[in-house]
Amino acid sequence: HKQIIGKALSRLQSDLDEKLIGFNLMSESFTMAELQKLYEAVHQRDFVRTNFQRKMLHLDILERLEKRYSGKSHKAPYLYRFKKG
Repeated sequence: HKQIIGKALSRLQSDLDEKLIGFNLMSESFTMAELQKLYEAVHQRDFVRTNFQRKMLHLDILERLEKRYSGKSHKAPYLYRFKKG
């Protein structure tokens, strides 16, 4: 079973980067921190916040929404969604 799980995790990691399957794993709108948590969980390592954010924005796959996340934070983060086609 370890071998099957290892192969599945490896496939998920490559698909997350190459085929951008995060589109199917995230809600319609999300914060950059939520997206980073997904990537960190799949890759099983931490990413530097600024570098991760820069990479995601550089890929030009995200659209920043006008609406901001309304949570506990005093400075509400922007919400994003994946660009359609």
